Amino acid sequence: MGIQLDTQNGRLIKRFSGWKNAIIDVWLFDQEVDINSITLQEEETDEVMWATSDLIKQIVEKGDFISQERIPYIGELFQVCGLYS
Repeated sequence: MGIQLDTQNGRLIKRFSGWKNAIIDVWLFDQEVDINSITLQEEETDEVMWATSDLIKQIVEKGDFISQERIPYIGELFQVCGLYS
């Protein structure tokens, strides 16, 4: 079934035109979820895990996160989340 997000727990962080003329909305949700209820899209994801802000920063800096060319808003998103000052 996957995660059931409550729209009241989300906010639109950014809207922009992406690759191939796509309009991309970036949402941030603050909601407790059961990691076992997550359904992955095989063509888009490899795995799921809980991560601290420090671990996310390490993964980004190491280059193991999705490329910043694909998600140029990552720095802005992390600033909004309070991960980067």
